[in-house]
Amino acid sequence: MYTLRFPFRLPPNSRIGPDEVSKLAGPLELSLKEVDNLYVLKVSGLPSEEEAKAFILNIRAGLAWLLLKNGIPAEAKFEPQTTYYAPDPKQAAVNFSKSFGVNIDNPIDGTIVELQPAVYLTGKRMLLGTGGRVTITTHFPLEEFVLDPLTEGVMAPASNTIATDQKLTVALDLYNTYFTEKSLNARFLTLIMALEALAVDVERTPLVLELLNEWSQKVNEILDKVDPESDDAQSLKAIGKELLFKRVDSIGRAIRNLVLYTLQDVAGVNAKAIAKRVTKLYGLRSKLVHSGYLDPKELGDATAQAKEIVQQVLRARFQKLIGIV
Repeated sequence: MYTLRFPFRLPPNSRIGPDEVSKLAGPLELSLKEVDNLYVLKVSGLPSEEEAKAFILNIRAGLAWLLLKNGIPAEAKFEPQTTYYAPDPKQAAVNFSKSFGVNIDNPIDGTIVELQPAVYLTGKRMLLGTGGRVTITTHFPLEEFVLDPLTEGVMAPASNTIATDQKLTVALDLYNTYFTEKSLNARFLTLIMALEALAVDVERTPLVLELLNEWSQKVNEILDKVDPESDDAQSLKAIGKELLFKRVDSIGRAIRNLVLYTLQDVAGVNAKAIAKRVTKLYGLRSKLVHSGYLDPKELGDATAQAKEIVQQVLRARFQKLIGIV
């Protein structure tokens, strides 16, 4: 059997409790504890090294669900390290004792580094190379608030498919970044960017498309009558290309449709009202980007609304993808 050791950090001034907790999830045992100001999730009972490494995708889904359900962002690496096993564990203990100036009595089976996921044979004694530290102060209940949603996320029916929705992955990364941004301007813009990352191009209404077709036809008719090397011809060609781009509606409308269609089947949610709110928020985003300023109170209110909407949209999209009811 193999064990997967998965470390992650929380933002400064946050922590999730001092105690170690563990629980069974099917054939697996999950444990979580603080180690040198990191938080280490260990998953034991994985039948092979390949399956243990593949389970990192499940953990990515678990961290995403932790963020969406309880608002706890985590910083983590998802690429597993290479695990080194010592050919002679007793001699390895002697060598490391000399190198680090400490007395290591028990055999050392291998080495792993602190800040990257590691897969190793269960029961092996691994020497851990440590890294930096963070200052952490605020507590969350460890089992109820962290391990429970982590377990729910990693054990969801399709948790290992999270990487298949690349737009959702980018949006989750942006939402995660929101929690560590220091500037309120940056926090608000990051939230809107998360929605932009999920939005897809939307064609304009049939009436507008018909008008664009008429204009395009008119441009082509005039092009046939002018010197192809003239400035008029070059300008007309440029206008023709712009008309093609105009077939796709504004990003603001795309975000409105994203919110409307994502939330319309969510119980207890007024999707139309939220879509109307997000349209106004996108207008404030444009004002901030173009003028560089929003009234602080207006910006604070807009950020709070944007956070609520982004969390609702990401949660609905995420639950549908990995099968959490």
